[in-house]
This record gives sequence, C-alpha cells and structure tokens, in this order.
Amino acid sequence: MSGLPELMPHAQFAAAVERALTGGARLVALEDPGRLKLGEELSRKVEHAAPSAALLLEAWAAKSEGEREALCRVPPEPFYLRSPYIRAS
Repeated sequence: MSGLPELMPHAQFAAAVERALTGGARLVALEDPGRLKLGEELSRKVEHAAPSAALLLEAWAAKSEGEREALCRVPPEPFYLRSPYIRAS
C-alpha cells in the first residue's frame, strides 16, 4: 500500500487492507497488527516486523522500474528505522 499518507475512515482503511491482501500483497506493520483494529482474521494476515534496512530494501526491490524512477525524482527526506534519539541537555 504505497503512496502518500491519507487520512480516511477506519472502515475504508480496513477495506483497503482486505483488497490488498486478497490481491496477494504482503502487508507489514512495524507494530502489533492488533493495534490496527482490523479484526482477528485480517490482523493475522498482516506481518509484524521490526523496522530494518533489509525490509526497506525488499520494499524497494518489489517496486517496478517506473515506480523506482518516479521515487528517485522525489527529494529525499528522513525515514527513521527507529525513533530519533533526543534528550534535553
């Protein structure tokens, strides 16, 4: 489910997840899929994985050549594999 972030009603989100899974997509959540409140059956189909460079590379490799070319034209922005470490001095 790539693309720009989009706010939507939860029912619409759940329907999009179900369509993606039915279409054979691999969906990965970086936290417990149960927090998505998709119901037990759909939540079991969403993989829980820790953020990693390998996971990002796998997502990149799964994109078509056209998608990769389009993404290369987007200015880079930070993508944290874990929360930024910030502390008060």
